[in-house]
Amino acid sequence: RRYYHTLYIANYVIEHQREITESSTKDIDQLLGESYMLRAYTHFILVGLFGEDFTHCNPEKSLSIPLSTHADVDAVLERNSVNDVYKQILADIDSAEVHMNVEKWDDDLSYRFSTLSIPALRSRVYLYMGNWERALNDAKFLIDKHPDLEDLTQTSFMMPTNYKSCECIQALEKVMKPAYKTIGLPNVTFINTYRSGDMRKSRYFKARTSRIYDLQKGGSDAERSTFRSAEAYLTAAECAARLGKKSEAVGYMKTFLETRYARAIIANLEAEMEEANGEALVDFIIEERHHELAYEGHRWFDLRRTTQPSI
Repeated sequence: RRYYHTLYIANYVIEHQREITESSTKDIDQLLGESYMLRAYTHFILVGLFGEDFTHCNPEKSLSIPLSTHADVDAVLERNSVNDVYKQILADIDSAEVHMNVEKWDDDLSYRFSTLSIPALRSRVYLYMGNWERALNDAKFLIDKHPDLEDLTQTSFMMPTNYKSCECIQALEKVMKPAYKTIGLPNVTFINTYRSGDMRKSRYFKARTSRIYDLQKGGSDAERSTFRSAEAYLTAAECAARLGKKSEAVGYMKTFLETRYARAIIANLEAEMEEANGEALVDFIIEERHHELAYEGHRWFDLRRTTQPSI
């Protein structure tokens, strides 16, 4: 219900764009572009939650959510295919690209879509569609424009999910509400999959006992992250590996891992990647994605597109 309310607002702005007069043409264009992005992103979340995964169904025949592209509260919407929803998402991203002109907002406005949000969302969409080439191209473009990574090996660092982090591209969603952070304990079996020397184990989690850990991510208004550069590196590496571009995949991972692991461990990780081929390298990257993006809302969707176990 909340998502379709959001779609109504985006549709209303798009349909009434010519009635906006109290602003410059540039600002109106930006607002219009953000409305297209909001519509694309909202449909993307909805199809991920309620439709079959694109790569594990016949997307042209599998029914998904109803598309909402008109501001009509009385309309009786009918379900669309997974393929139709993804086509609309990509079309809206293209429309947003025509209009948006702000590359980076000040920190207090970083919840808004920018021109860098476009390749960030599009690379994620293509990744979920299994279109490795397109996903790689957008991820590479984003890395070229926004290569910054927080260095967790340093004593002084900022949580990568903080809206003021150098990694931040867009900070629309709160990572974790305080209540969820307080009542939920990270699974110790998962915690123990972090390798020795992985700085994220102590940066993202805090040990209370040998069996109980507290989550450090989230729990405040400052912890907001929709798109950040670490995801772009992981997407680029995964897609390059799936396309057989091993040296390119290893290059992206090396740059990323140097900011996450103690220096003494890096040589071993590089050797492991060099020895890995095909699926083994992809599995290595997927595991790193799991460790990096944990508790930010990605895992369910990653399982859907890869090897979701039976529930």
